[in-house]
Amino acid sequence: MKGRIPTLPGFFDEDVEAARCGVTVPTLRKWRYRGYGPKAVRIGRVWMYPENADTQFMFEQAAAAESARQPRPRGRPRGAVTPRVVAEQAAVDTQRQPRPRGRPRRSGAVPEPRPPLVAKADAGGGEA
Repeated sequence: MKGRIPTLPGFFDEDVEAARCGVTVPTLRKWRYRGYGPKAVRIGRVWMYPENADTQFMFEQAAAAESARQPRPRGRPRGAVTPRVVAEQAAVDTQRQPRPRGRPRRSGAVPEPRPPLVAKADAGGGEA
């Protein structure tokens, strides 16, 4: 009788339990490995599930979801941006020094000043 799955009254095998839970057998195995899902009992080499294990698991999940649900927040959330907050932030921003841009210069190098632009005397283009 090799390969025969034992049948016990009040217990289901993986195939039946997966169908009852609406998932595949590999998903049921992953749940069992992670300690999630319906309670399982190992009988010999076979994992069996009690009759009420799936309904008990579903009720536990529904109760956990209901208790985790919070009421919708009402009113303006804390820390919201108001015109007053914007004005205060603008006042703080004007007190800050502007951040230098570009690459930092070497400590010993001083840039040479550029020669001043010379205006041409004959900018009009015509002779008088």
